[in-house]
Amino acid sequence: MTQTDVELQQLREVWNQPDRESDDRVAALHRAVAGQARRLRLMLAGEIAITAVSLVYLYLVWRRVPGTRAALITAAALVHTAVIWTYAVWNRRGQWNPVAVTLLDAVRVRRSHYRRRLAAYRFVVWLAAIEGTLLMLLLLFTDLIRWPIVFVLVFLASAVAWTIADGRRLRRELGSLDEFAREIENTL
Repeated sequence: MTQTDVELQQLREVWNQPDRESDDRVAALHRAVAGQARRLRLMLAGEIAITAVSLVYLYLVWRRVPGTRAALITAAALVHTAVIWTYAVWNRRGQWNPVAVTLLDAVRVRRSHYRRRLAAYRFVVWLAAIEGTLLMLLLLFTDLIRWPIVFVLVFLASAVAWTIADGRRLRRELGSLDEFAREIENTL
């Protein structure tokens, strides 16, 4: 059972209590929404740290191996980083401090979060397909060292496989949330 399944079960238990106006229900609702926003901010901090370390490493490599080829690879990496950050910020709009006054609002916030994550997964798969194609072209038409390119291709394939598997799990959880939302709407 995933963390989300546990949280959803807790929300269901609170919702099904006889006194729907209880302080426990409101507290559980706010904890769930606040926890989601907190995890999003922690993930953002980790992404910023990884980006900063990667850019510093890229700069150090470029300084050690100056030249046209290194400049092109650096420029490609910077464009790649800009595309990813632009999409990430755009996709997460409205998710930083979600407002959930009612249980139905909390479920809507969660559903929106899951839909955005699934959209991000589609973005990852398409980006990996484009990157993989470009790397294959590099393998075929350049004299670059092959093992780093093959390593990155294997990493991309693994990332896509994990993304697809986790996307399936997310779709199942989104289905559970949709069912829970229908339960709530039917009782209101």
